[in-house]
Amino acid sequence: MYLINLFAKTIIIYYDYFIKMSKINKNNKIENIRHSLAHILASAVLQIFPKAKLGIGPTIENGFYYDFLLPRKLNEEDLKQIEKLMQELVLKKFGI
Repeated sequence: MYLINLFAKTIIIYYDYFIKMSKINKNNKIENIRHSLAHILASAVLQIFPKAKLGIGPTIENGFYYDFLLPRKLNEEDLKQIEKLMQELVLKKFGI
């Protein structure tokens, strides 16, 4: 669950906004948040690795994941850059 911990700040920012603004049924909120965060993750990865190939990015019982075909293995700095970009995308989109 390293990625979930890594993206915790982004998830919290998005979750707070989503809960405040959402009119979706309470039971579906976390599923929708996970789904949206998977798209934000994909967007961030594609901005950093434009030639990346996207696989599937489903929500799962305790989070979400995305399969990518990348030109190289991700390292610690890549993960930090992805997290930062995800946060920027969320903040830019919602003006929080």
